Amino acid sequence: MEKNQPSQINKWRRRLNFYAYVAAILGEGDIYIPTEFARPVSVRRVVNAWKNTVSAIKKDKAPKQLGIFIFVPFCKTKCFFCPFFSFPLSSKSELDIFTDSLLKETRFFKDVFKGVKFNTLWFGGGTPSILEAEHLKRIFGALDKLFSFTQDAQITFECSCSSTNYKKLKLLHSLGVNRITLGIQSLNNRVLRENNRLFQDKETSIKLIKDAKKAGIETVNVDLMCGLPGDNINSFKKSLREVIALKPEMIHINPFFPSAETNFFKSDRNYSKADMLRRAKEADLGTQILSEAGYQRSEGAFLGFARIEDAANQQEIDRVRNSSSFISFGPSAESHAFAQLDYTNAYFEKKWDKPILPKYVSCKFNIKEEMRKHIICNLRNVIFRKNFKKLFGEDIIESFPKEISELEKFNLVQIDEEKVFFKIKTRQEQLILAKHFFNPKYLNGVSKKFGGRFKPDKNYFAEITKLIDISV
Repeated sequence: MEKNQPSQINKWRRRLNFYAYVAAILGEGDIYIPTEFARPVSVRRVVNAWKNTVSAIKKDKAPKQLGIFIFVPFCKTKCFFCPFFSFPLSSKSELDIFTDSLLKETRFFKDVFKGVKFNTLWFGGGTPSILEAEHLKRIFGALDKLFSFTQDAQITFECSCSSTNYKKLKLLHSLGVNRITLGIQSLNNRVLRENNRLFQDKETSIKLIKDAKKAGIETVNVDLMCGLPGDNINSFKKSLREVIALKPEMIHINPFFPSAETNFFKSDRNYSKADMLRRAKEADLGTQILSEAGYQRSEGAFLGFARIEDAANQQEIDRVRNSSSFISFGPSAESHAFAQLDYTNAYFEKKWDKPILPKYVSCKFNIKEEMRKHIICNLRNVIFRKNFKKLFGEDIIESFPKEISELEKFNLVQIDEEKVFFKIKTRQEQLILAKHFFNPKYLNGVSKKFGGRFKPDKNYFAEITKLIDISV
């Protein structure tokens, strides 16, 4: 910083404050291109984009990794902390209609993926385990007919205590599931009740973890949360240590954020500064406790820790490390066709009384936007220049000379012949500096889009602190 004149430093601070302003408007996520700029796109356009990506994969001009994501929106109840598109199931007929709609969507791509194989399949939600045996058999059967999978494909399935038992776990294993994510969140019954998880208690949670191993599932991941409303540090540590004692292959600690999408926020409950400090303390303690227990920080996962190799969600790793393509089915699900299209099924209705067709929306996408997306996703990782050039055909320094030069000027990046390493330590810094690599038209379009106006004298860093204060 000594090499820079005060005027340069002040200019850079104003720029960072503008980035914080944009980050505060767009929210905690680091999605690029922001979905707020998406426009309707036809099924034909989506199919053609995938044909182009598949052709590129066959010619070794796009990452060979391919994933399928299935989104199931239904839940037993809506938990207070959940920010995702999900809602309580009202009747079995909704599962029938959902399955019919899902399979109809997959058939749009019947002949698109011939000659390539998928290495990951991931069922998320919502609560995928709410699907009954007949629905699971239909969906897995249809996917096997329409798509080819590698012999060692990772098949991940998210489960809840509300809809999972040993019999269902055995069925999932027989269908090829080799990685289970169990949404436990806490083993404190009082905390579970306070967050509207009335279907769960400590005993059923522990039994579910044991049953998953007993059913033959190769990799068991347990999701816990830090900073939950009504929890405290001692209770959090107790839950974590009791889960560790069961030796799951992986454990995630997901921080609670009272975003506008949560029922916590909608009920006008207060998340105090003391709650934020406790959340950060629990994240730090959780990292320390897991490290002492032999768990290592995992690639591709925020506060994810594994005790064996290959326990992490491979689809998440492929997305970040390789900018790989993945096709998603189901409402609100996002898809990525390399250098062709990022799109979302923008069906957000909670009514399922008749078959639903997808409503695709997308932003214009090309190889340059693909590069931006890759850098944004890897701001806390090392980017190897050789790999970057293999993926995109250009060197990262040559592609973004101005952006990287500015970061280098303020000692925010380290560069050598082999790699680029961004000196970003916290999630806050990542959220703000991601905007440094945004296409200017999206960066400057935020205030126009949302009707706000950037005020240079206002401290927008404080807004980000409210949004996220986890230091790890």
